[in-house]
Amino acid sequence: MTLRLTVVPLLAAISLQAEEMKELDDSAMISYNTVTEVRKALPCNEELEPLPCKEELMPAYNASARIPLKECNVASFSGSFIWWQATQDDMDVAYKASSSLINSQGGTSWAGGKVVQMQTHFRPGFKLGVAYAFPYDNWEWFMDYTTLHMSNHVKASKDPQGFLLASWISPILLENNAATGLSAHWRLESDFVNVEVGRRFYAGKKLVLKPHIGVAGAFIDQRFRVNCDTASFLQVYTKNKSDGRAVGPRFGVDANWYLTRNFSMVGKFGADMLYEHFELKMWQSASNDSTITAHSSNNLNTFRPEMDLYFGFSWEFYFANNGMGFALEGGYDAQVWWNQNMMRWYNDSSWVAHPTGNLYLQGFTLTAKLDF
Repeated sequence: MTLRLTVVPLLAAISLQAEEMKELDDSAMISYNTVTEVRKALPCNEELEPLPCKEELMPAYNASARIPLKECNVASFSGSFIWWQATQDDMDVAYKASSSLINSQGGTSWAGGKVVQMQTHFRPGFKLGVAYAFPYDNWEWFMDYTTLHMSNHVKASKDPQGFLLASWISPILLENNAATGLSAHWRLESDFVNVEVGRRFYAGKKLVLKPHIGVAGAFIDQRFRVNCDTASFLQVYTKNKSDGRAVGPRFGVDANWYLTRNFSMVGKFGADMLYEHFELKMWQSASNDSTITAHSSNNLNTFRPEMDLYFGFSWEFYFANNGMGFALEGGYDAQVWWNQNMMRWYNDSSWVAHPTGNLYLQGFTLTAKLDF
């Protein structure tokens, strides 16, 4: 009787353990089948290798965040409207004082002095972009072109009891560069081309990064003219020309932080190291005195860095059974082009040639993008 009471619970325990083992086997089979089905549903199924054994697993690998269309090869076109402002260091055209008098030492004392700077405004431009995503490791090739052409003007006149000194008239050309009035015109024509490759990948559940590297090119042409009526009744003008051609390596990283499935914050950083060729010319003369004239020209090869930043927001969605995608993005752009004001090379106060003045571009950018 005692043996029977001992055997019955033991058999029941063995039966229960067998059922649990069967459930674990079924669960493992379901898990394997699920992985197999997911792999079959992925695009470009024929390119996927068999699942490796545990001993053959690769080291950690960031999952691709490529555009999730059905096709393996994805092309993209984008167009942007830009509303940017250009400013540049050392673009002062005159020094002005509201009152002045001759002091006891024969010099000039003054009050209410200020620098007359070139007035700049926001101007329209545009960007065009094209991209192509390869199936190999989900790399993406892309190229963009940006153009911004603008003109800016400023005028100044002498106060009755003050003075006006023209900054861009050489102190060697005239003994006294005091003026009664002047007008200045600055023309900037800038065009930029970037050709790069990059790869989008997940750096978290909501963060997507895209490091990229490539080649940058720049065409920066500037014209600056000042017309001046001097205190000695001369009508003097100066014309300055700077044509820059640059090419060099570029690198950067883009980031999307997804707040929802379709909406994200966007940040971009890029930098170039450019080899730039400058063609520089300067003319100065007086329209009513042929003996007053000056002309200089020079070519210069040097290196110039550039850095650009962008912050904005993006909204995207997919349609046509995930066969096409559309994105709308808006944000703020800022760029720094080091030592681009080579026109001032000939026009500093001591007539000593030296490069000076960075070029700054900043403003708002609105972009539409189509993926297919």
